[in-house]
Amino acid sequence: MAKEALVAVGAASYAVPAESVCLLVRVHESTGHYEIFRQDRLVACHQKAARHSVLMEPAHYAGLLRVGRR
Repeated sequence: MAKEALVAVGAASYAVPAESVCLLVRVHESTGHYEIFRQDRLVACHQKAARHSVLMEPAHYAGLLRVGRR
C-alpha cells in the first residue's frame, strides 16, 4: 500500500491532502478524533479508527488525476 498522503498515528493511518505530502504536520488528539494541522491550518479531521486501519478521504487526492486525459 502506498504511504503518500497518509499520517500514521498509533497503528492506524489517516489521509491528509496531497499538497501536504513531504511536509511536517502536527496531530492533535481528542477523545474521539484526530485533527491534523499543517502550520496553523487544519487540513484534516478524522474519527479514531481501529488498529491497522487506513482512513482515506477522496477529496484529499483531488487534482492529482487528470480526468478525461490519456
